[in-house]
Amino acid sequence: MARRRFQNPTPFREGGFWWIIFYQDHFSNGVRTRKRTRKKLAPATTLEREAKKIAAEFLRPQNQGLVTLGSATPFTHYVESVYIPTVLPLMAKSTQERYAGVIKNYLVPAFGSACLRDLTPLSVQQYFSAQRNSKLAHASLDKIRDVLSSIMGSAKTYGMLVTNPVEGVRLPPAKRGKRRKPFLTPAQFTSLLPLLPEPYATMVFVATYTGLRVSELIGLRWKNVHADTITVEERYCRGDWGQPKSQASNATIAVNGVVIERGAIWQRAIRSRPRCREVPFWEVKDPKIGSVGKDATVQLRVACRKRDKRRQCGRRAVRLRGFDKGSIRVPSRANEGRI
Repeated sequence: MARRRFQNPTPFREGGFWWIIFYQDHFSNGVRTRKRTRKKLAPATTLEREAKKIAAEFLRPQNQGLVTLGSATPFTHYVESVYIPTVLPLMAKSTQERYAGVIKNYLVPAFGSACLRDLTPLSVQQYFSAQRNSKLAHASLDKIRDVLSSIMGSAKTYGMLVTNPVEGVRLPPAKRGKRRKPFLTPAQFTSLLPLLPEPYATMVFVATYTGLRVSELIGLRWKNVHADTITVEERYCRGDWGQPKSQASNATIAVNGVVIERGAIWQRAIRSRPRCREVPFWEVKDPKIGSVGKDATVQLRVACRKRDKRRQCGRRAVRLRGFDKGSIRVPSRANEGRI
């Protein structure tokens, strides 16, 4: 490790202020250079002794190694060369796409020209405080903060920063409270199922009575469906097979008998049960099986419109009221059936 250079420049007066000149690391096209930098310290009316104290306090992080060499890396260069190829592949496919969109649309325009060391807790807080009057929803700002925290946290992990400047950053208060979600009654739900084509009708039925996530529902195989239980072992989302979202989700759950009966109807609809129990339960011939989850939502929305229901009833999250609580599984990860 190269020896750290201790800097102790003498402050000087110029133009009514105290200044110091020190060396700072910069990266240009991947090459490190040390450039002389001028820094304004205090008004010229400040005593020389106080000006020296201010200079020593300003240079203390750099002299003590609290500002690492990697902190001079430009934000955009770090994201493109380190974060995207190293950290993003470790996430789910849907998370990768969401993070990539946030980086491209919000973070690079805001911090792309800055170095990692320029993103201080104050500068990050000022950025989010300035979004108070923006049109972005509170959830969108929260996602931007999560992505930025992930980037700066990885920089800390890889030794380019000492601390994560996003920790402790607060968001502007939400402009409106939590909205009341629309819901379907049992009678409405029963009348909607005949309007849905297969396999979407069975998928909506199973999702409602089990509380499975869409990715878990699509990832079901014939071996996961038993006499009175369903085993969640895998998830499938946008071409990506993987383990369930949480450890608690990777389990065998008891289900109502009507779910198994509905699965038997689907089995008869495809004439015979496949010999290989590893085959996906839904027997979708389209290689893009990931589109099934999205299509199920679209089909439910179309059915709602056919029944002259409100458009909102076709959203991905539909609450059901009036069902017998014993007939619907309420999983630990959700308080209500989700579609």
